[in-house]
Amino acid sequence: MIEIRRLRWVVPAMTLALGACHHGGGSSSPPPPMPGPNITVSGTVSFDFVPAVTGVGLDYANTQSKPARGVTVQVLNNSSLLATTTTDDTGAYSVSVASNLPLIVRARAEMVRAGAGGWNVRVSDNTQGDALYVADTPSFTPQTDTTRDVHAASGWGVSSYTTTRSAAPFAILDTIYDAMQFVLASEPTLSFPPLVVHWSTNNKPTTGAVDVTIGNLGSSFYDSGTGIYLLGAENDDTDEYDRSVIDHEWGHYLTDSFARDDSEGGPHTRNDQLDLRVAFGEGLANAFAGMFSGDSVYRDVSGDQQAHGFSFNLE
Repeated sequence: MIEIRRLRWVVPAMTLALGACHHGGGSSSPPPPMPGPNITVSGTVSFDFVPAVTGVGLDYANTQSKPARGVTVQVLNNSSLLATTTTDDTGAYSVSVASNLPLIVRARAEMVRAGAGGWNVRVSDNTQGDALYVADTPSFTPQTDTTRDVHAASGWGVSSYTTTRSAAPFAILDTIYDAMQFVLASEPTLSFPPLVVHWSTNNKPTTGAVDVTIGNLGSSFYDSGTGIYLLGAENDDTDEYDRSVIDHEWGHYLTDSFARDDSEGGPHTRNDQLDLRVAFGEGLANAFAGMFSGDSVYRDVSGDQQAHGFSFNLE
């Protein structure tokens, strides 16, 4: 569902505090609730991460809950923004807001940090006008300090995706977070240029003309003008949990931002005989994938139920 150029997901909450119901015979609307003393709203933001099996494929049976690190959290009263903060490395957040107001907690699929060692990364849907992905709690009206957690689920049922794949944008951010930390360990004052990662369940591999507005990508790729595009088509090719693929494309972004790359780009696969510039550029991006993840095995999942694909050892 689109809301103010954002894809909005309502995620379950443990408890829900409801405001009082108003009844009357007149036609006038009841007055809005008056804000009360400030209280603390806190909690954690997390997402489902689906690991790869030992060979190739996604291991849904061993899905893990991971903290959404460094993401923006907002508390809103209707459309009014009351507070903004950022999660820490455990996914925790805490804000002070007025009590006695209907609120929602919104986790935005973005990471923003100002200053030296800063970044600005967002995940949007290229098939919905680049709307930013967000995950919302149901509305609640707290009177005292309250805990509200936001968990983005994978959407996986028994043998297919049966609900919204709300975890995907946060899984993508998590991989990029690790890549940035790897670079900052050596260059702590490096500031990364803004980056948009375009992901959609409509993004599919195609052999015809690329049209990102409808999800015809050809494959996942990086474009220096518009950012990273990642596949997401179920039972075809999904890349939100393919850390190797995300790191590879982010490696192209890193090289483009801080170095020089004369590669012509274009299609490529293993054992191709390529222009040396292309071969070096793609080999470097693969090497980055191994360095950022600490995993020498490059994996790319695809096929029915995300149970196929390919892998090879970078060593």
